[in-house]
Amino acid sequence: MKENDFNRYFTGNMSNAEKRAFLAEIAADPTLRRKYVRMKNVMGLVAYVSDWDNETDMSASGSVKMKMYKVRRYFHVVLGYAAVALVAVGMTLFLTLHIVSTNEEKQLTEIEVPVGQKVHVLLSDGTAVWLNSKSKFRFPAVFSGDKRQVYLDGEAYLEVAKDEGKPFVLHTSRGDVRVLGTKFNVFNYSDKPLFETTLLQGAVEVDCGIKGGKLYLSSNEQAVLNDGTIFKRSVKGDELLLWNEGVLYFDNQLLSDIILRLESYYDVKFVVQNINRLKGRFTAKFRVGDDIRTILDALINTGRFSYKLSVDNKIVYIQ
Repeated sequence: MKENDFNRYFTGNMSNAEKRAFLAEIAADPTLRRKYVRMKNVMGLVAYVSDWDNETDMSASGSVKMKMYKVRRYFHVVLGYAAVALVAVGMTLFLTLHIVSTNEEKQLTEIEVPVGQKVHVLLSDGTAVWLNSKSKFRFPAVFSGDKRQVYLDGEAYLEVAKDEGKPFVLHTSRGDVRVLGTKFNVFNYSDKPLFETTLLQGAVEVDCGIKGGKLYLSSNEQAVLNDGTIFKRSVKGDELLLWNEGVLYFDNQLLSDIILRLESYYDVKFVVQNINRLKGRFTAKFRVGDDIRTILDALINTGRFSYKLSVDNKIVYIQ
């Protein structure tokens, strides 16, 4: 393969026959496949440059801090060369990419998602990750050793590329999820008491490091850790994971659990003045773009609680 073949492919200067040959060569070579993933993500970012203000802050620690201006869409985030690529195009988002090590095989990139936004990441092994609002995610540019290990604080939906010789392990502050190849969702914000793993397809092992804290999930099952107790239940997995398609779905969920999610998805805090309200259960579906008042107005139509918003709309008082 020639050095400029990647540029020709991504700029549309290849015939269909050349594209087929190029992609066949990529599929057969892991090194070329990693390079392809990096460049594909870079091109995804460059395509959005015209929508953003040119302001980049490169700190001495090797992090790129970026600010986003009124853009609601997925961001395809570059892997190992993210910092270099973003500086080159002058992008500013509220994502933070921290380069932890200079050795590519040990290097970790950290992504911090802005409030109300989502980020799509394609890892070097082909695993696809969708990150929800206010999530933090760390991953290596290249997976080395006998495990593929990543780290999450927040919520993510993953479609893990199958590799029976190298299991995929997602670490959180409350538990680890181990898979070979599957589709699953993890909810674990370090400032919230709730941990959930929901399996859409395949099989996973959830280990929360407590007595009885290791569970095995099958499709449409969910492991829940709350207040030191872990249990498993059946769920409608495809509906619960609609957030990465722009839909919030609550299926007979306690108001207390709904509040945890709304605080994570929106820039608000809840103050509950009547704790008995937290025991109410709700089934509802909303668009991610709906504001917090729209969601609360729909929920109070049940007559089971009322609310007031602070002047700056940052605090919700449940009555």
